[in-house]
Amino acid sequence: MGFIYLIQPVELVGTDRYKIGCTGKEDLSRLLSYNTGTRYLCINFCENYSMLEKLLKQKFKENFELIGGCEFFKGDEIKMIKLYTEIYSTNIELIKHKKEFNIIQKNTFNSNQNNVVNEFIEINNNEVYDYFTPLEI
Repeated sequence: MGFIYLIQPVELVGTDRYKIGCTGKEDLSRLLSYNTGTRYLCINFCENYSMLEKLLKQKFKENFELIGGCEFFKGDEIKMIKLYTEIYSTNIELIKHKKEFNIIQKNTFNSNQNNVVNEFIEINNNEVYDYFTPLEI
């Protein structure tokens, strides 16, 4: 369990630049670690936050200008919020289902070495993208 989020760090307030992120912490400590003045546009608690963050980054990269690393994007704030919300609401059930599948696989292969289990789970996480449909804004 953790959070995914769309924010505008205080250093970027007044621009058209935003950050997608996630945290595995089940409290708000990561979000509160951003400097005072940061704008919190979307925050969602979910089971498989890292998979959802990967999908958000992929779709944002297709729709907005990537401006730094793999998490900072330039574009229209309203369109970003709309895309974020659509991706979250459209895919949250698939992501919950996929996580349950991964847990079953991990339990099944628990007798193997951890790196084999992790590789198997990562392959399944990559395959989940086949189930997502492209969004247009």
